[in-house]
Amino acid sequence: AIKQFPDIHDEVGYTAISGFIFLRFFAPAILNPKLFGLRPENPNPVVARSLLLISKTIQNLGNIGSRQRGSSLRKEDYMVPLLTQLMDPQHIKAVKNYLDAVATEETNYLESSLQLCTVYREGYLVKRALARKKLSVKNFKKRYFVLSHLGLSYSKP
Repeated sequence: AIKQFPDIHDEVGYTAISGFIFLRFFAPAILNPKLFGLRPENPNPVVARSLLLISKTIQNLGNIGSRQRGSSLRKEDYMVPLLTQLMDPQHIKAVKNYLDAVATEETNYLESSLQLCTVYREGYLVKRALARKKLSVKNFKKRYFVLSHLGLSYSKP
């Protein structure tokens, strides 16, 4: 790719790697979380639309070398401020550091730049509202939890 596009020598490597990683891994996982085992069911249309916009935003951030940054989000006028904020040098440097970490074989660099998370258990649990004194169905809420070496977190499913 560098031989084919010598005028943008510095960006070609990042464009090739980011295009592969963001388009082949991140975008499909974001757009179809059930297929990748991230959710038990497909998202509803409102959530699917939000996931589409998130996917587009991440793809635009990943297109470091592209001369038409943000072209797919320019149609969404309300997304332009977010895209402008994400295209600052700090975020672009962070993406380049990530791509360097993914594309290199140096294990020390990977270990120092990516913090791995060990998940001990994850799934659904039933949370009881402690403030209510009467026992009823409203007192119990289904929550999705993740227990890892970093701690316990839970959220609405």
